[in-house]
Amino acid sequence: MSDTIDQAGEDVGAYYDDLTEFTRLTFGDSIHMGLWSENDTSSITEAQDRMTRFIGDVTGLTAGQRLLDVGYGNGRPVVLYAESTPVEVTAVDVSEKQLDNANAFAAERGVADRVSFSVADAMKLPYEDDSFDAAWALECFSHMTDRGSAMKEIKRVLRPGGRLILSDVVELSPLAADDKDLLFTCWMMSSLFDLPRYHETVRDAGFTVVEEHDLTAKVRTTLHHVGENYLGNRPAIVARYGEEFASEVDDDFPKLGRIQREHLGYTVMVVRKPE
Repeated sequence: MSDTIDQAGEDVGAYYDDLTEFTRLTFGDSIHMGLWSENDTSSITEAQDRMTRFIGDVTGLTAGQRLLDVGYGNGRPVVLYAESTPVEVTAVDVSEKQLDNANAFAAERGVADRVSFSVADAMKLPYEDDSFDAAWALECFSHMTDRGSAMKEIKRVLRPGGRLILSDVVELSPLAADDKDLLFTCWMMSSLFDLPRYHETVRDAGFTVVEEHDLTAKVRTTLHHVGENYLGNRPAIVARYGEEFASEVDDDFPKLGRIQREHLGYTVMVVRKPE
């Protein structure tokens, strides 16, 4: 299998549009990994919100500054951040359906005046140079065929000295071709990088790594909870997607758990555009 698969932005958007209800029933209130400690009994939402707070802490913005969120998912993380920090947020994603959900959540939490969501391609951001003080790219670069070009486009719209905070799965040990094919298909991934290649791509895009956090051990519990949610909501998933779809999940999910345990890590990087 090739190192990358060309997943068009509209295909990724259609994937998340179709699976909006599935991700709600399995991942819960956010579509990203949670942050857990040893013997942690938190719910998946509590752990995901803890990850959001961690991301917010390393972002380091102050009142009135501007944040760009690339690949906002259902919008919960950036809305929670805007609640805790009075920043101005512009968020983009390729999913049409998630747009309505995100706008509704921002209105519900009273931050719609400072958080705007839109559908846009990270490879062609519709913003002027030097527009934002920081950017988020949470678990989204793996969906992009050309990560380097996306990073350069984000760098273009960041102000000098601006930070990009990215979180992503990374390859700790080589995957067999069948495992990589399953991972790419189930998670709509275009590429999977190890850390040295990630660092090289960041440098080639013109960024400098200023912080790096290995959270591998602290995110692994997430898939256990996703699996429990799936089993608890399987009848609703069958009603929405059919028995054939659910049977495929029955077969694939244990394999994905093994792939995560044996081969995948998780990193949060803070990288900076030159002054």
